[in-house]
Amino acid sequence: MTKQLDHEDWAIIDHTRERTVRILDFTNKSEGGTGVKIRLKERYFIATAAHVIPDSHDIRVLVRGSENRFVCQFIDWKTDKEVDIGLLELCPDDAESLGGEFVEDSGIVIDFPLDEKWSVLLCGYPGQLIGISEQRKENVRERSFDFRSMACFTGTIPRNEWPTESVSRPLAQDAELFVRFDSDVELEQIDFREPTPRLKQAHLGTYEPAGMSGGGIWGDSRPREDKLWTPETPLLGIATSVHKKGGWMRGTRIAHWVKLAGFPTS
Repeated sequence: MTKQLDHEDWAIIDHTRERTVRILDFTNKSEGGTGVKIRLKERYFIATAAHVIPDSHDIRVLVRGSENRFVCQFIDWKTDKEVDIGLLELCPDDAESLGGEFVEDSGIVIDFPLDEKWSVLLCGYPGQLIGISEQRKENVRERSFDFRSMACFTGTIPRNEWPTESVSRPLAQDAELFVRFDSDVELEQIDFREPTPRLKQAHLGTYEPAGMSGGGIWGDSRPREDKLWTPETPLLGIATSVHKKGGWMRGTRIAHWVKLAGFPTS
């Protein structure tokens, strides 16, 4: 049965989508992925997976609400391939040009129990949902991108149920985060460009997840009993890979990204 989204579901989706960006790899156009905008101590970052931003590639971050404007100059560029996380640091002007809000330090959860199930939201830009068109203006070829994001409510997998087969890199017990990502999970496909997003519901089994890497794994900790409510979607981790047959998504806890950015985690 398809879940009907209520106003709180939409508020959470909007909260995460506002802080999520599409990353394009112009060196290898079949690659790219998703990123999360984070601001720590007046420094601006895009958090993503290491494999989304390979060294020496022409990496560009799409400006919110645009089809062909990008940020492509970065103050710093770091990756940790052992746990597949990376960052792009932006100057304040470029950060402002991206539009939307940034995750603040208060929106990051450094430590949480891995032995429990957490309700989470995933948000990203699968490559399957990108339309590309080209046109010429005054003999200059312009390429435009039509982006639709994908979001789904799901849950983490407790540590004692983590997969051990078909895992592409060794498990780092203190860094890992696994999320249910099987064909029964319902998703919301959202048109990136529209002020009032269009919604198309389907199941994950109908989509290829390539492009979701680098997106946020967000905690859904809404206090429904409160009369006054604001979206609470703390950032728990960064998505790094999907095993569609196994029905799981792998991620790295955000604490390890914070360390990569050079900030304390205690």
